[in-house]
Amino acid sequence: MEDSMEKVAKSCGRELHAFQNCILSNPSNPSLCEPQKASLSACASSAIPLLSAIKSQCAPQINAFDSCLKSNASEEVSDEVMEKKCGGALTELWRCTEVVKRREGLKAGEAVPVGSPEGRQVHR
Repeated sequence: MEDSMEKVAKSCGRELHAFQNCILSNPSNPSLCEPQKASLSACASSAIPLLSAIKSQCAPQINAFDSCLKSNASEEVSDEVMEKKCGGALTELWRCTEVVKRREGLKAGEAVPVGSPEGRQVHR
C-alpha cells in the first residue's frame, strides 16, 4: 500500500495537496471536499491501473468501510473505539485488495510472494 501511496503522491501531487488542504480547512464538514476527492480519485485511477481494479472488484468492501467511517464520523471516538467499530470492515477490504493485487500481478506476469494470505504458494 505504501508503494501505491508514493505513486499517487508522485503522479497526483497537486490533487493530493488540494484534497489534504481542503480536509484540514473543513474538519467539521469534509463533504465540502468532494470535488477535490473526485479529482484525486480520477488522477490516481489513471496513474495507477491497480487502483481501478481494486475499486471495481472491492466495491462492496470499500462501501462497507466508508459507511462505517461516515456513520461514526460525528462521534468523538478514540482510535481504539473506531478500530473496534470499523476494524472488521477494514480487514475485509484489505483481504480483497490483496486478492486483486495477486490476480492483477499474475495478469502482468509479476512474481507473487510465496505464502500469500490465502495459503497458496504461487511462483512465476
